[in-house]
Amino acid sequence: KYKILYLPIEIYTREFHSKIYLAHEAAQRGWTVLIGPKYDINSMMKYLPKGIYSGIGFHKSAALLAKKFKSFGHKVFSQDEEGLVRLSPEFYKEYRVDAGIEKNSDLIFCWGKEHREIMKSIFINSKKIISVGNTRIDILKSKSKKIFENDVKMIKEKYGDFILINGNFGSANHFSGQKHFIKELESRGWLDSEEKKEYQLKRIAFQNSIFLKMMQLSVEIAKTGKKVIVRPHPSENIERWKEYISDYKDNIEIIRSGNVIPWIIACNSLIHNGCTTAVEAFLMGKNVISFRPLKNKAVESVLPNAISNCLENEEDVLNYLKNNVTGGTSNQNALNILKDNIEEDFEFEDSSTRLINQINQLKLEKYKSSILNNVLFELNILKMKISKRINKQSFKYEQNKCPSLKEKDVQDILSQLSSLNSNENNFDVFNFTEDSIILRPRT
Repeated sequence: KYKILYLPIEIYTREFHSKIYLAHEAAQRGWTVLIGPKYDINSMMKYLPKGIYSGIGFHKSAALLAKKFKSFGHKVFSQDEEGLVRLSPEFYKEYRVDAGIEKNSDLIFCWGKEHREIMKSIFINSKKIISVGNTRIDILKSKSKKIFENDVKMIKEKYGDFILINGNFGSANHFSGQKHFIKELESRGWLDSEEKKEYQLKRIAFQNSIFLKMMQLSVEIAKTGKKVIVRPHPSENIERWKEYISDYKDNIEIIRSGNVIPWIIACNSLIHNGCTTAVEAFLMGKNVISFRPLKNKAVESVLPNAISNCLENEEDVLNYLKNNVTGGTSNQNALNILKDNIEEDFEFEDSSTRLINQINQLKLEKYKSSILNNVLFELNILKMKISKRINKQSFKYEQNKCPSLKEKDVQDILSQLSSLNSNENNFDVFNFTEDSIILRPRT
């Protein structure tokens, strides 16, 4: 096969459905797709047939990976999953974009016009920078989001009416602890000067303050008798949430499994602080509240607040919810802001189509199989299995962000997508490793 697309997933709850959507669209156009956890796919790239790799992020470690994979003969396109909800342009350039990303990427895909202009101001002569949107927006369309109907029904039947609080506090409440998080920042080049260290420590302290107040808010809402569902970010330590609300288990539940989209569809209102789910909820016509007991423009993301009802204290939130406000927070100003931030055409061309049209233009080297390469590949798989057992804590964190993909889960979504588009589900789907899945057109 000479059209091979490698789709690593960093955070399952954020990317799984949207990347299956992209894989489905690519396979319909003749691509063979390998999709799975980032840690699994990245470990195999040296021995895999020459293909196109989907990079995650523009930071230093992403740029180094792109350089490494290009040295193996692959093509690389880079996207920043956090490029929609971002810091102000000057801080975004400083902390999320590494100079090597332009040199080591064949294409750089942006969320929309504003994101593209920021990138072009860094890499002035680059023709690689293109706005395509993101497939995470594709699956919010009225037709596509029907793949969540069964999940929404089960959620509503089990939990009834509820307020959804989405956590975004990995910096203050990291799954593997503060030391691991600091090492992660170092690997991204975000602590390589005193100025950067000071900024990151300020950002962590701010987020910690918001985190504590958000936990307190969840309890205060529960005291009013309303049902609260809290979904901590995959990078968060879920036990801190559980411990804090332990006396209010009847009205508060901490749940992290599955995609967040059906939970957004099922909720009455969504409460967040600087979270991308605010945009997803807004686009689906939900009531969105940004809880901002503290403010600091230097470390806050602009977009989620711009499209939300911003409330500054618990009393305001409780009164707002008491009035049973329902429906969307839509207004023309918010729609104009989104138009500048998301490259999207809900009627004609979606993000996956734009992306596939671009990668179709990249020329790939033909793969020459060899017995030696196959042996090295199998040894690498064995090495990974051993490494998982030796480095249990590190892999526990990675697998918490993205567990092994299940063939049945992938097949179910593909069948739904094919049905929605009146297409035959004419794909072969099978496990390539114990974690990753191959999707290819049936011949």
